[in-house]
Formats: sequence, C-alpha cells, structure tokens
Amino acid sequence: MRHQDNVEQPEMELREVLDLALQLVGVFGPDRERLYDNRPALDYFGLSLEGWQVISDPLWFFHPDDRERMAKDVYSIAVSGVAHEFEARMRRHDGEYRWFLFRDNPLPTNRDGSSAGTCLRLISKIVNRQRIGYAVLPTSCSE
Repeated sequence: MRHQDNVEQPEMELREVLDLALQLVGVFGPDRERLYDNRPALDYFGLSLEGWQVISDPLWFFHPDDRERMAKDVYSIAVSGVAHEFEARMRRHDGEYRWFLFRDNPLPTNRDGSSAGTCLRLISKIVNRQRIGYAVLPTSCSE
C-alpha cells in the first residue's frame, strides 16, 4: 500500500499542474482509451472526466468535414506510436468549432523506453488565421 501512495502523489501533483496549463492536454492508453484530460479541455468540451472517457466515437469531437481525414491520416499514425502534428476543428461545449494544432507524443511507459501506445496530446488553439478552403495533412515531428 505504501508504494501505491508514492505513485499516486506525483500523479496528483502533475494533474494539478496540468490543470493550470493554457493548452488542452489529454492522455490516451495503448488502445486509444481516454485516461486523462486537463481542466481546460474538460471545460472546453463541457464534460466531466468520466463523461469524456465514456464517449466511444473518437471522432465525435471533430468537425464533420475533418473526420474522414482524421480517421485515415491521424488515428492510424497515433496507434503506431509515432510523434506527429495535425490541425483540425474541435467542437466546443456550445456546438461551435474552433481550429487547433495537435501534437501527439508517445509516452515512454515501458522499462526499455518504448511507449506501448500511450500517447500525450497537447492541443493549442489557432487564433487569427483564415481557414477557408485550407486543409493540413499530419506530418511527423522532426524533434
């Protein structure tokens, strides 16, 4: 029980810090299950953590015009454990869509440093950019 207390305390402290971040932050498991979303992300969606976790359609959050591209180009890459960036529109709690830059990064969760599919997603709102007729395909991160 003592070991579990030691593990849970740093995780709780990290969540408190992430809740103060201006970016939307999500953590996904190896099968793309939703593990954690920070407070700004939950507020944007108008959901509780439990409500966010039970939505079964991974494309539910995205604009209908972006869903086919997301399914084809993004979710196939994310599952492979490759860091990548993409842009898409996400639904806000009031039904409005806003453009965001997504950065998916595999998390080293195994002893050998591999990710086992766990992914940290950082999401930044794109402001003051015209988006008419503009589509961006995901690219591999070079960092």
